[in-house]
Amino acid sequence: GTARVSIPKFSISATYSLKGPFSQLGITEIFTDHADLTGVTGQPLKLSKVTHKAVLTVDETGAEAAGATAGEAIPMSLPPSYTFNHPFLFFIFDTKYPYSSPANFGIIIWKDIQNLTKKLDNSHLFR
Repeated sequence: GTARVSIPKFSISATYSLKGPFSQLGITEIFTDHADLTGVTGQPLKLSKVTHKAVLTVDETGAEAAGATAGEAIPMSLPPSYTFNHPFLFFIFDTKYPYSSPANFGIIIWKDIQNLTKKLDNSHLFR
């Protein structure tokens, strides 16, 4: 069946240094004076750092992460209604591969949920 779900709009991001994982994979020379990246610029070059930034935004239009967007279908009849105004886990799946592992997942936690519940209004929730 289907259900009507209301959750807060949110956007989370994280920046990760990949120098450690690269080193663990044995990719170390590109960070040293022995690196040969002359094919990139034609000049002696080495990497000082490698970072990756991930951003996930969920709002009334769907979820967007790394350029992937999930849409929202509107039901023909009124489904049950649920409002998530408390901590919750989220999982986002690629609809092309419904039986695969989640593309993104996380947890939304508020330190003082009673105060948050008092402050929530329709501008913070989407349906």
